Amino acid sequence: MIPRGTGSMEPTVRPLDLGVTWEPNVSSSMFFAGDTAIAELWLFPHFDDTDQSWVVLRWSGYLCARVGPYNDEARHLHPLYRYGLSDVRWIGEAAHSAWVAEVEDAVSTRSRPPLRHFLALLKERTVEVVATAIEVRRSPGPPADGWMHRRLS
Repeated sequence: MIPRGTGSMEPTVRPLDLGVTWEPNVSSSMFFAGDTAIAELWLFPHFDDTDQSWVVLRWSGYLCARVGPYNDEARHLHPLYRYGLSDVRWIGEAAHSAWVAEVEDAVSTRSRPPLRHFLALLKERTVEVVATAIEVRRSPGPPADGWMHRRLS
């Protein structure tokens, strides 16, 4: 996963401040993705958040995601841990990502904003998303019935 060789740059992961945190000790989350270039991760709000509505991380320009087994006790085994993931508590972004390079090779990226590699750290999983942008939304209730989705966690 880590790019090596002439001209390659080592990846770096930096924390993102989205202005919101989620409940770190709840292992229930929902990830929704479809063919609409939108993906969402629904999370319970942090216990001391004055707004107790759902936290929704919404990625636009979504191309792919992976949900890894790197939970809070095994995060040190993630390939990006020594490249800055160790400093991330909630969500981070990887620069010079080998995964983004792989995705760019597989799809046409001409007329598209640059792809970004996001890593959301949950209690029992690490959710990684390749997309062009992220935003935070809030929802008073759970995802609506009828949403075309695939539950990954």
